[in-house]
Amino acid sequence: MGAKVGRNTSKGWEVSVTDIDLTTEGKEIFHMEGKTILSILQMHQDIVFDYPDGVQPLGSTDRCLVQGFCVPGKVMTLQGHPEFTEEVLVELLRVRHEQGIFGDEEYQEAMARVGKNHDGLLVGKRFIEFLLDR
Repeated sequence: MGAKVGRNTSKGWEVSVTDIDLTTEGKEIFHMEGKTILSILQMHQDIVFDYPDGVQPLGSTDRCLVQGFCVPGKVMTLQGHPEFTEEVLVELLRVRHEQGIFGDEEYQEAMARVGKNHDGLLVGKRFIEFLLDR
């Protein structure tokens, strides 16, 4: 879609359960009914630097301004992983800590949030509805 993608060398990894500040479009798409935050499991260092032309921004965080976008009837994407479970994320964090990808402090901070409630099921449901054009 023409947007620049690459490593987030200035802010590093975004991991564990992370709160996304939703845009107006994001609140509508995810039927948040008064909530402004979407919590989702994350595991990424790559980011999209700017929104592609013609998309509806869905949300942002301090580490990653482009958390997702939508073109109704065509594409919807998120930076996070609604398909992950807590168990999957714990294993990824453990392995990457053992490999030295995450230092002790980053690992402990991520592990402290890994069991936090998240909106993965809601996001998965909305993706299915999007694909079925509902």
